Amino acid sequence: MLKKSHLFDPRQDKSSLKQFSTRLKQRLELQRQQGITKHQYVYVDEAGFWLGRHKPHFYGKRGQQYAQPSYLENQSIKRNVIGSLINGKVQNLMIFEDTIDSAVFEAWFSQQLLPNLAHNATIIMDNARFHRKATLFEIIKRFNRDNKKRHTIWFQPPYSPEVNMIENLWAAMKKEKKKILPQLTQPLVAAFSSFLAGFEDTCFSEKRVKLI
Repeated sequence: MLKKSHLFDPRQDKSSLKQFSTRLKQRLELQRQQGITKHQYVYVDEAGFWLGRHKPHFYGKRGQQYAQPSYLENQSIKRNVIGSLINGKVQNLMIFEDTIDSAVFEAWFSQQLLPNLAHNATIIMDNARFHRKATLFEIIKRFNRDNKKRHTIWFQPPYSPEVNMIENLWAAMKKEKKKILPQLTQPLVAAFSSFLAGFEDTCFSEKRVKLI
């Protein structure tokens, strides 16, 4: 499985990470003892992708004006992505131009993620500034009440991306960006979906995804 080069942050609180891992293992063991097999663990995260190829230096004849190659026209365009990783598969993918903020994330969370969860779920996410905990807890409480669900949210320890498996996927996709965006000849959503179809099977198959 591909890993982020900076996966382990020196600012990480080892005791908080251990408590989180222990809590998760205890939950899994309790569910096993109770015969609960349909509970989902949903890993949520966001990422930004700069489009186009990066080539900062070129050779040219002295005295002639430099002309930027056509394939760099979209180099300064950025697309943001929100998605969830469930049983080794990316789902609920949302790609857009605007900056991710609380309003965008909460709309995706309430309108796209929650309605598409097949079973009761534990949703794991980081402590990004726009993840307003009080608001998200209120959204999920209201959704559970109205739909007779028992979804919960777990916020991962600060500086601990290794407990959120979708972060590995974003990092790997950025390394393979030239395969995702072949000169932008197809819509971005199609490019991502096409790339994910083969990439998940290689790095995030259900057998290889293990909860920490």
